[in-house]
Amino acid sequence: MDILINVGISFLVGLISLFLILKIEPHSHHVLSTSGRINRFQFIISILFLSATMHIFNMFIQQLLNVVVILPAYFAIKALAYAGYIILLPFYYTLYIRRLNDIGLPGRFIGILLGMYILCTNLYIPLKNIYILHLIIVYILHGFLACFPGSTGNNRYGSPTRWPSKSKKG
Repeated sequence: MDILINVGISFLVGLISLFLILKIEPHSHHVLSTSGRINRFQFIISILFLSATMHIFNMFIQQLLNVVVILPAYFAIKALAYAGYIILLPFYYTLYIRRLNDIGLPGRFIGILLGMYILCTNLYIPLKNIYILHLIIVYILHGFLACFPGSTGNNRYGSPTRWPSKSKKG
């Protein structure tokens, strides 16, 4: 029963994050844009930063949960965790969608599923075996997305990104 509750909560948090990204995207100055493409280098830098941020946030929440002595504080910390996931999840959505677009795959559906997978498994961090399995799956997934080359020319998702561009010496 606990698994169904966590899957339901992660689905709800995922929907809220999806609604958030759809509302913020026009005003985000291309930071949270789900259209376009990012290359492997941009993906690696972004996913390393985002994964480190998520890991620090999870450690913070875990430390707070370790010192809880009353039930209302426990629920407040869990609410803080869900709020943090709602804020961080749109960045995962954006990275996955744009990287899959670069490869030539339809990124919206797959990217949202990958982001919700990360959220659902982060709810089980206290269970060390599940967390280690989760890390292995995420490293394989990120390794695939980081190593798989994108399409060289234009595809239906736009032109390839040129950052960092090769400097032309005159």
